[in-house]
Amino acid sequence: MIPDDDICRVARRTSVRGVVIEAGDARDVRRQKMARIILDSMYQFLGLLDLDGTVLEINQAALNGAGVGLEDVIGRPFWEARWWEVSEEVRQRVREMIATARTGQFVRCDFEVFGDLQGSRTIVIDFSLTPILDDEGEVAFLLPEGRNITEKIAGNAELSRKNSELQGALERLKELDGYKTRFFANVSHELRTPLALILGPVDQLIKDGTGLGERERFRLAAIQRNARSLLQQVNNLLDLARIDADRMPMAYVNADLVALVREIAAGFEAAAEDRHISLGLRGEDELYAEVDRAKFVRVMANLLSNAFKFTPAGGRIACQVESVPGGRVLIGVQDTGPGVPDAMKAHIFDRFTQGRDDPGAGGSGLGLNIVKEFVDLHRGTVVVMDAPGGGALFQVELPARAPEGAFVRSGGGKDMPALAEGAFPLAPDLPRPAAEVFHPGKPKVLVAEDNPDLRLFLYDVLSDEYNVILREDGEAAFQAAIADPPDLIITDLMMPRWGGERFVRALSERRDFPNVPVLVLSARADDALRENLLEHLVQDYLTKPFSAQELRARARNLVTVKRTVDILQRELNSQASDILELTAGLVASRKSLQRSFAALQVSDRRWQGLYENTAVGIALADRDGKILSANPALQRMLGYARDEIVGVSLIELTAPCERGLTERNVHGLFDGDFPSYTVQKRYEK
Repeated sequence: MIPDDDICRVARRTSVRGVVIEAGDARDVRRQKMARIILDSMYQFLGLLDLDGTVLEINQAALNGAGVGLEDVIGRPFWEARWWEVSEEVRQRVREMIATARTGQFVRCDFEVFGDLQGSRTIVIDFSLTPILDDEGEVAFLLPEGRNITEKIAGNAELSRKNSELQGALERLKELDGYKTRFFANVSHELRTPLALILGPVDQLIKDGTGLGERERFRLAAIQRNARSLLQQVNNLLDLARIDADRMPMAYVNADLVALVREIAAGFEAAAEDRHISLGLRGEDELYAEVDRAKFVRVMANLLSNAFKFTPAGGRIACQVESVPGGRVLIGVQDTGPGVPDAMKAHIFDRFTQGRDDPGAGGSGLGLNIVKEFVDLHRGTVVVMDAPGGGALFQVELPARAPEGAFVRSGGGKDMPALAEGAFPLAPDLPRPAAEVFHPGKPKVLVAEDNPDLRLFLYDVLSDEYNVILREDGEAAFQAAIADPPDLIITDLMMPRWGGERFVRALSERRDFPNVPVLVLSARADDALRENLLEHLVQDYLTKPFSAQELRARARNLVTVKRTVDILQRELNSQASDILELTAGLVASRKSLQRSFAALQVSDRRWQGLYENTAVGIALADRDGKILSANPALQRMLGYARDEIVGVSLIELTAPCERGLTERNVHGLFDGDFPSYTVQKRYEK
């Protein structure tokens, strides 16, 4: 509130929005004038009515919007003003609101009124009537207010439309996600039948094949191991499809978790021994909890498999099972691998996410997602953190009791094995190829492949014809190639440390490295990548899967070309002097040809000048005597323009009595009866 003394210090004479404030105005008069200025300066619609709805005061914003003056509305019924001429229904609604407000009730409604561009355009207002009470508490006046909400209404409509579109897109996305889930489920089911027909006969051959040689047993074991690995991935997809469709049942049993973890860990002992990894179990000797036994086994097996994947040879893996307050159990799997980067911790359990960005890390990115999904089904939690001393620590916390109302089977499921035979194809007992044995006369092939089974398969396919050198990654292959350049390089693209492209590019940047052909083996059926590599770095690109026969044929072609080039190069090197003489002769011949060509160009220019400027008529004609080209002199003689004379017959131009002789002479020239002829003759113009 402005003090009286401050009001008196207002400028001596001021005019604002048509209101003149005089220095001599009384205090109350000055206040009234300032109130009028404030009223007219407001953006929103504002006025004052008596109890009958007669207009006592309206601000300038409302007047300007309707295109009316103060004298047009003062003393008249409020509902008859220009604003409400949109419809009779609107007028009637305003009258009803005035009748309600005079009883002391606050009323509010949205209206479309004439309120923009001097009353020529409608707007939407949030209109209200507020009763103004006198000192006795009786309604004395009504205060009409209106706020322009046209843009808000339009924005809300647009927001509603976008929300509707978003909802439609969400429904469509859900529908597509349903299609995807059903597709995965259907394809996975379809894959299980051929896998069964692979595993069944292979298992039988291995069991009954007492007379099989070492190579045959290796091939069957590789088929068995990788078919089981593929079956595990198919089962993962089926499980995820069931989870997404809310069709994954829980079969609870009261099981000893310590005994289960011990049994699961036993399945990894061979891999631990082969890689000199210490695998231990600590915690309680016995701990019972109500869990879905099969799902708990999958959780622990996936965590252990993940630990073995990233723990280096000579490292340690430890499992821990203990009870914690609140009726829960805590299971931990700790390793001494590289650990999980902080940026990955929030995403490590996401579907199709792997713990390293390294393209050679391997795996489908489903193992840890299966862990999280199965733990969630148990209403538990799983987290990853940095292990003390380095590495990763995965901790699973589960309730010790099944949810209330869940059926818990008795017996603990002891009749069920913890792991199906071969469920986790770590294959620590892969055969060792005798790659160190060198066979004189055989070409040398360097193979860079990180998958052990495929690396040994390549050795099996190529070792009969070549000395095969095996390396597990691009960096090791690069060092081997530099130390002893091979006749052919076969490399995968996605490998740990150095990928195949980096390996081949590093070789190409060494000027002293010989031209060795490169054959890429890759699961990436990427046309752009293949074309780019073939254009700049490699000589051949073979997409997995491939047949042994095709691989041998491509390798044989590349090695043959390379060896042929080497032989030619040696022959050329031994004939260096002859090559120098031949080169000098070629250079001299080229210079002679250049001089002859230059002389011919000079001669052509001279002939062209003579042809164009001589006074003698010259023409080029075909066998029938039709002119193909004629110089300006002949054009003038015969009276033809350049474009008119082409196609004109010399025989037809000759005087009739000489046409027969001219025709015989022309044909005689073409037939070779005489080399030339000279005759004086007349032409008709």
